[in-house]
Amino acid sequence: MPQLSLPPLAIKPLPKLLSILCLTLLMVFSSVGFGWALGQNHGHKHGQGLGNKSSKRYERQANRYSGRHPKPFYRYRLGRRYRYNGSTWILVNPPTIIKIQKLSGIVIGQVTFVEGNMMPSPDGPKAGGRPVRRQIGIFRLTSFRQTKPGVRTGFFAAMGSRPLLTTWSAKDGTYRLRLKPGTYTVCVREGGQWYANLSDHLGQINPVLVQHDSTTHHDLMINYKAIY
Repeated sequence: MPQLSLPPLAIKPLPKLLSILCLTLLMVFSSVGFGWALGQNHGHKHGQGLGNKSSKRYERQANRYSGRHPKPFYRYRLGRRYRYNGSTWILVNPPTIIKIQKLSGIVIGQVTFVEGNMMPSPDGPKAGGRPVRRQIGIFRLTSFRQTKPGVRTGFFAAMGSRPLLTTWSAKDGTYRLRLKPGTYTVCVREGGQWYANLSDHLGQINPVLVQHDSTTHHDLMINYKAIY
């Protein structure tokens, strides 16, 4: 029986550029595999190989595979930082408690109403004022040009701003206020308007200086019906 003879296979050589590309890819994959194996064997044990970040990643993977869930090193709760020491969470840098002292001073005095003839007379006794209960308003330091004048001298239809604080004097006319250090304008409510009969050389109405941890005595006199 005659034997068939097949022609030899004609294997064409690869182009030069394709050969270089295949050789380059082979070298890259070989180096990556070798580096990964080196990191697996030595990186997570000695902190070398692929660096600390890769070592920590391999260590976490090893812990996960071994059944232990790795806890984070730090945890934040209610704005505070806690560190895990292996068994419990410890507060890191506990906040320093600073006691803030509130600065304030005290103003005391008496409200009196004066009327009648206050001229000195050798024949009769000098008329005095009587204590009254009135509403007292504390304003930021105010000058005459900031106010709206009232019906007569000493009265103000508007003070230019709302009062910072209002209070009432007692039946005997006494009052007591606690204010922050500073200079204020103090007025009395009389007849639906604010009243003050004192001012300084700068035109500031009835100024009262309040100093920290001190007591200032300031009497309020309503004397628009008095004659001097």
